[in-house]
Amino acid sequence: MKTSQMLFLLIAFTAVALFVLTGIFLAERQLISALMALLTSMVVIGSGFIIKKRWTN
Repeated sequence: MKTSQMLFLLIAFTAVALFVLTGIFLAERQLISALMALLTSMVVIGSGFIIKKRWTN
């Protein structure tokens, strides 16, 4: 497995874990923590798109 594939796999696992945390925080009614986890997951996914765009050019 190439390092680029490994990086994208790590980004995907991190994003999924953050989405799961968002659901857990919502179930526990911790709105601030849920919003932070959701925003962090968006940042992780966005950075993945940016990295992929830079590597394909």
